[in-house]
Amino acid sequence: MPDPLYSVPAGTDGHVPIDAPDVRGRMWWKSDIWLGGPGLNKYLTRLDDLVFDPRTLTMEIVDHIDEVTYIPQLRQINFNGLGVLLSQQDMIFGVGPGTRGDDYRAYLDKSVYPHVLAIDDRFGVPGSDAAYAKIFRSSNEDVAISQIYNTSNVFVSSNIPLETVAISGHTNYHYKSIPPCKTTDDLISGDIITVKVYSVSGHVVKVRQCIIEETTAIRDHNSTGRRITGISLESAFLSPTENNLIIYPLNVPVNALNLIGVVTYNDGVVRMPVDGTKFRLHGLEQVSANMPEEVELVLQYYLSPGEVSVSPGGTFNNTISVPIRIRVAPSSWSTLTNGYAVKLFCFPQWNATQSRYQLRWFMFGLDRNVFFDVTSSVMLSADTGSFDGNAYGVLQRRRVSLRLSDVSMSFNDFTHVQLVDINLFGPPSSTGTPWTVKHVSGNSNPTYGLQLIATLGAGFTVNVSAGKTTYDSWLQDVYRVSQPIHNPALEGQAPDPTHFVLMYNGTEQIYPVSAWNQNLPRLAGMTQHQNVYIRFVRTFGGTEFLELCMAAMTLRNVAV
Repeated sequence: MPDPLYSVPAGTDGHVPIDAPDVRGRMWWKSDIWLGGPGLNKYLTRLDDLVFDPRTLTMEIVDHIDEVTYIPQLRQINFNGLGVLLSQQDMIFGVGPGTRGDDYRAYLDKSVYPHVLAIDDRFGVPGSDAAYAKIFRSSNEDVAISQIYNTSNVFVSSNIPLETVAISGHTNYHYKSIPPCKTTDDLISGDIITVKVYSVSGHVVKVRQCIIEETTAIRDHNSTGRRITGISLESAFLSPTENNLIIYPLNVPVNALNLIGVVTYNDGVVRMPVDGTKFRLHGLEQVSANMPEEVELVLQYYLSPGEVSVSPGGTFNNTISVPIRIRVAPSSWSTLTNGYAVKLFCFPQWNATQSRYQLRWFMFGLDRNVFFDVTSSVMLSADTGSFDGNAYGVLQRRRVSLRLSDVSMSFNDFTHVQLVDINLFGPPSSTGTPWTVKHVSGNSNPTYGLQLIATLGAGFTVNVSAGKTTYDSWLQDVYRVSQPIHNPALEGQAPDPTHFVLMYNGTEQIYPVSAWNQNLPRLAGMTQHQNVYIRFVRTFGGTEFLELCMAAMTLRNVAV
């Protein structure tokens, strides 16, 4: 190397870089070395010197030095196995050298909704006090994104209960793992999440950050010898004497079954909904709740990669199957007391203040001696989303649940589930059919609400004939299409009503069905674009009568 005192050019500031003593094995701060530009307080490097940049956490080596300018050529060094030099998307805080990179991945399956989020099984949680975990976006640790649902597929908590890990040849009491949960957050591969583990008393005992990896097959790296010993069903309708027999009441929508699949391992059980993702009940689509019958079904569980079964029935095409029977049987009012034989009637109602529709819900039972307005108690399921009161021209299929004990303390703590179809076509002033509903979703079920408009006429009258010219057509489109609840074992169809009750904002007035096309006195406060509700009843000459079903029409002023 030439003598720099005579050959190094000055920098742009007129100063000449400093030639440090000729000592081998030097390490430089990158900001201190001569790289061209200003020369004040800059040092000349030699071949094989190391250069560290604290801003990018990179280490470089001097590969070559220009013989004229003495500007070094630097090459970055990759230290295999040192976490500090991982790329930004692979960096996981809290993981030290030597730890396997996949130990702190979080696997996200977006092929289902809510999405399935699984922390790698090797994310161990030691300690007897650890009770549950919560997952957050690392950019926002104020709101948990982990979600746990109950057997009715209703969100109940963000807390994920920890599970004890099976350890071959040992009795494990305190080493736990985080089971999969669900989330509705739209995470993508490379996103960072924060996992916090809490004690029974709610104190944080462990924090880790994980990288999201999208996959349609949640990986299970449990190498502890865990084995599946069998699968089964849980349901409020299971026979008390036969664990593979479902006894289902007549006239209750089949989607109210609320089936939970149970996977039994050699060290415990895992429960998940029978929703076609991991569990599927083949043949259920053939079951009609409108006639007594018994149908053979097959419960099938899809094994995850790495899962091993030692169940007696064996596996086929990576699945486990067991036979199930369902028996549709007549029921009575006692089933409502137990919380089963009920039906929900749903109607969109215009909110003029917010310029959008809201849903109104009514519950009727098979014994027909009571009905309830349950609008405040009905919950929409997260898996089908919330109701959009301004979504015109699109089908909104919504799964809803109703815990009957919230309606009356005389009912057991059973959750009724129903799938409904709702179509909005525009504000109530803009179209001949503002909305339609199917109280029970399905192609075979009729659509209620087509061209059903009640008119407000002169002389403060209201007419609910909806333009029908005969009583039979009115009864069909307003009453029968609503599908009143009935017992096919005892009657061919729901009985004809003898009266109907007009309902508006807490005011009621009963009329014989013969008044179906008459101009009736308005109820107090009746306003166009709101709903008038028509409750069909059947009397037997006294003050007591049967509650049959609910109908509704949008009110409009008679065109002048």
